[in-house]
Amino acid sequence: MRTPAFILALACSGGAASAAPDWRPVPGAPDLDVDVAFVQQQGSVVTTWVRSAGTTGLAARLAGQGGIRPPAQRRQVLLADFDCATRTIRAQAAVGYDAAGRLLASSSVPGPLVPIPGDEDLALAWDAVCELARDRR
Repeated sequence: MRTPAFILALACSGGAASAAPDWRPVPGAPDLDVDVAFVQQQGSVVTTWVRSAGTTGLAARLAGQGGIRPPAQRRQVLLADFDCATRTIRAQAAVGYDAAGRLLASSSVPGPLVPIPGDEDLALAWDAVCELARDRR
């Protein structure tokens, strides 16, 4: 596990990507938002921050791999690589918060490459992020 300051520095670094977050809801997924100001693309991989509420679903499981565990965790923020060619996701960093918004844990250890199931809210986030990347080309 890394310190919160390290994750904050990671979130604020990145040259042109250092703009203030611009959280936008993911259509059809009321508990997910993506940061459209941070979107970076290299080949078929699109990287951005994803904010998720709740203790279930793929976002919570990905955050859990970074040491963030339910039931205390109520909200996660993931730095995620979405591979638009292979329909996979990899969490590069994860931050977990409790119901009061207090930091519970953070990690900058990349997780495994995970296929996105069609019935998960992250499938809708994958669609939205990859569509946004196509529109920006």
